[in-house]
Amino acid sequence: MVCDNPIDTAVNQITETLIAAAENSIPKTKNNFRRQRKVWWNSDCREAYKNQRKAWGRFRRYPTSANLILYKQAKAYSRRIQRRSQRESWEPYVSSLNSTISSKKPWEKVKKASGIFTD
Repeated sequence: MVCDNPIDTAVNQITETLIAAAENSIPKTKNNFRRQRKVWWNSDCREAYKNQRKAWGRFRRYPTSANLILYKQAKAYSRRIQRRSQRESWEPYVSSLNSTISSKKPWEKVKKASGIFTD
């Protein structure tokens, strides 16, 4: 019978060495990136979207024509609320623009309004 303990020991030692080298040389990333909401997103948008998701869940579980109509109505209402919120957020921004502002500031606000956040 062949004794294979030295092979197992060597394999374990090589594995541990590789893992230790990887832990020392490969940087660890933090997964704390939290997606920021768009500037115009508010509690009305949140409630309308929540009702839309509830209507979708109800339609998905019980696919009747009445539930489909309720879902489409909730989706349309949510879209309407979001568009109104975008418009209400955009109007004060546009009125705040003038010739004394540097060109960097308006583009930062446009990016934030479209959901592009850079730090």
